[in-house]
Amino acid sequence: MVMKHGFTLVIPIVMVIATSFLWPAAAGQNVWTSYGPEGGTVTALAVDPQTPTVLYAGIKDSRSQWSEGIPPEGRLYKTADGGRSWRATYTGLPNTEITGIFINPQTPTIIYVSVAGGRIFKSTDGGETWAGSGVTVSSVYPALSIAKIAFDPQTQTTIYAAGGNSIVKGTDGGSTWRTLRAGLPDDVGVSSIAIDPKTPTTLYIGLSSFRPARIRGIFKSGDGGETWRRAGLTEAAVVALAIDPQVSATLYAGTDGDSVFKSTDGGDTWRPSREGLSIENVYALAIDPQKPMTLYAGFAGAWGVHGAPGGRGVFKSIDGGVTWRALDPDPANSVVSALIIDPHSPATLYMGTEITGIFKSTDGGVSWRAVNSGLPSLGIVPRAIDPQRPNVVYSLAAGVFKSTDGGGTWRAINMGLGTLRMTGFVVDPKTPSTLYVGSHGSGLFKSTDGGMRWRAIGTDLKIWYYVTFALDPQTPTTVYASGLSSEDNCGGGVPMFKSTDGGENWRALHVGGGGCMALSLVIDPKSPTTLYMVISGKGIFKSTDGAMTWRETNVGLVRDEKSQAGSQIYVRGLKIDPNTPTTLYAFQSGGVFKSTDGGDTWRLHGDLSNLKAFSLAIDPQTTTTIYAGTSGSGVFKSTDGGESWRPLNMGLTDLVVWGVAIDPKTPTTIYASTVGGVFVLDQR
Repeated sequence: MVMKHGFTLVIPIVMVIATSFLWPAAAGQNVWTSYGPEGGTVTALAVDPQTPTVLYAGIKDSRSQWSEGIPPEGRLYKTADGGRSWRATYTGLPNTEITGIFINPQTPTIIYVSVAGGRIFKSTDGGETWAGSGVTVSSVYPALSIAKIAFDPQTQTTIYAAGGNSIVKGTDGGSTWRTLRAGLPDDVGVSSIAIDPKTPTTLYIGLSSFRPARIRGIFKSGDGGETWRRAGLTEAAVVALAIDPQVSATLYAGTDGDSVFKSTDGGDTWRPSREGLSIENVYALAIDPQKPMTLYAGFAGAWGVHGAPGGRGVFKSIDGGVTWRALDPDPANSVVSALIIDPHSPATLYMGTEITGIFKSTDGGVSWRAVNSGLPSLGIVPRAIDPQRPNVVYSLAAGVFKSTDGGGTWRAINMGLGTLRMTGFVVDPKTPSTLYVGSHGSGLFKSTDGGMRWRAIGTDLKIWYYVTFALDPQTPTTVYASGLSSEDNCGGGVPMFKSTDGGENWRALHVGGGGCMALSLVIDPKSPTTLYMVISGKGIFKSTDGAMTWRETNVGLVRDEKSQAGSQIYVRGLKIDPNTPTTLYAFQSGGVFKSTDGGDTWRLHGDLSNLKAFSLAIDPQTTTTIYAGTSGSGVFKSTDGGESWRPLNMGLTDLVVWGVAIDPKTPTTIYASTVGGVFVLDQR
């Protein structure tokens, strides 16, 4: 994800197996160079059932959330050699997150993929080219519009697609579709679907409680989806389903927060299946097709809806889920997002992770190795410097990383963190051993020993996801926090909290203006009672009294005429000039806007009006030097405060740039995060 805090933006990048490592490759002199090892966040993974050396993977950038109505970027990759090498194959697909990959088991050159927003695309040539299928599973909540597909094993032209609050069925290979909802409540979020391999008119769907939907559990159909009824687990957020291929009345359900459940009577009754499991969020299940008493569970410690702290990795059961054991060591120490088994050689497994790419095991999970060649290049980007010891540098990747030699080597410092998905980082300028980091789904954390140990603070704050925060640079014990409201239907609007004792105690403040989520919180470095907040769909708000009161400051910004009543103002981010804080830059889909009066008025600045600006970075030493990342046009640079811009794309092989960052120690070194990976440019 991309969140803006402090003096540069977060580009969550990568973490490798070792806790300390060196990347010797230098930045290219005045040419962009691919930076760091290969990997990425795996959103979907599928194996060809007839030729299992052929696999497909959906890889996305690390933003993972819908930001200002823009779906996360992503691409489809294919390997024909069991993961030794991958290549992108997305002709006809949009540059957006791949949420599912589904291969026709009888004709594996026919493939369907679902993308963010619920759209479904079809390929008939093994993924080389794609076309829309004409169907979208949708929801009033975009994050719920994630389609899952199941093929009828006996009639391959019959297909089911489920996602959001919709279930659709195609009986002619997906040329035409119709909706099946009889017996389903309106307020559902379908996150998984499974079809009985013996009796394919029997289907199951799992429902998760992604806010604001509250319906949970499992629904079952015995007539090919025409009608549905509840099938238990009414209190569980079910995110994964697996059916025993030999005894199809046996099912397993992976949940977000309640571990694994098992049913042996077709879903009529369920019992916990968690002995030996140390964590609760199960996002992937895989059953050995030849020995179905053997199954694997992939865990997402602290990543899901509940945000409960815990571990990560893969667990294995050889007795049908009665007992489990961890497969150690966890090679990625990362969220497991996908888990598949080679149907011909079940000791071969593939694990998709968040950030760290794809891992392969050929011995039933005893050992793993990365198989990421050809996937996007990823690198750790320096983010913050200890003001008293400039060789001490911090970064966010899969967690928090620290370097004591100016970025030459890095080590993970994540002890006590309930998640590895971070959304902001600040060093206390007066006591640099005190650090704060925000997270996606687990709140705010603090360290007082330079990151050796972390503890949660503000655990009762009603912030659901996307925690954004700001630190008063003059009185660093004053901390502000905001994000996405945890209240139903946003409750009282955007959450806003303030602490004056370093995060030990908090008070709730009122922002007003509507909206649900604060995208960023920016503080005036010279007058720290002045703050700016970007609210999703509502534009920019300003406070001059330490967040006690707020007012809208959107004069001159562009309203989205396609939004409801044409009233939505989508600002993707906000940057403040550290030397002249009354100068601010806001970027929208129509370009970069500049204010020179503290946000009171805005005007379109420079010649980027026809470009979608995704991100902005200001040189901390020469603040008239600005960089902009755009959608499809690469990186642009201005040396006159945004009056004019020139492209800066030599060597940049991917022009969809959703993040730009400046090395805080060496501002002539800049980083670009693209769908195709991270690139670095040395302008010295």
